[in-house]
Amino acid sequence: MVKPKFKVIGAVKDLSDLYNRINPRGPYRISLFANASEVGADWPAPFHQNGERIDTLIRGVGCLLANDLADAAWPVTADLWRSIQQLERELIDNWSRPDYYRFLTRDLERTGQKGDGIYRLFGEVLAVYLDIICTVRPDYHTQYGSRISALRRLVAQTGDISSSVTTPDF
Repeated sequence: MVKPKFKVIGAVKDLSDLYNRINPRGPYRISLFANASEVGADWPAPFHQNGERIDTLIRGVGCLLANDLADAAWPVTADLWRSIQQLERELIDNWSRPDYYRFLTRDLERTGQKGDGIYRLFGEVLAVYLDIICTVRPDYHTQYGSRISALRRLVAQTGDISSSVTTPDF
């Protein structure tokens, strides 16, 4: 039987792979090894303003987690979450923060967070960003929407479900 921690990590990796495929700055672009690519001209202006920052933060969290530095990933994920909310505010007229966002914000803004619970939170934040991308690109939603939803549910169900617990019991 696969432990919940590994299911969450696998789901987050799958979300990250989907992001690498459909992100606004180009599929599989790794800025560490190539010149930074621009956001495609057919993306809305907020992606041009925030795309590089969000992309850098996503890749930064991925690098921290891949190098077993989960504790260091907390503040970077919180910064990523703030950037994603800002992007969504700029994209949507009369934007109001859903209750779900309050939950994620509260969990990410706690100081002194440590532990592997960051995998669940990063997965949920990444899934929100992928949902935003799919909203802007209906063809992506058709191709990837159900997969993103399934991975998001897997992260939420097998991760640290209690928002008051900082380190899940694996």
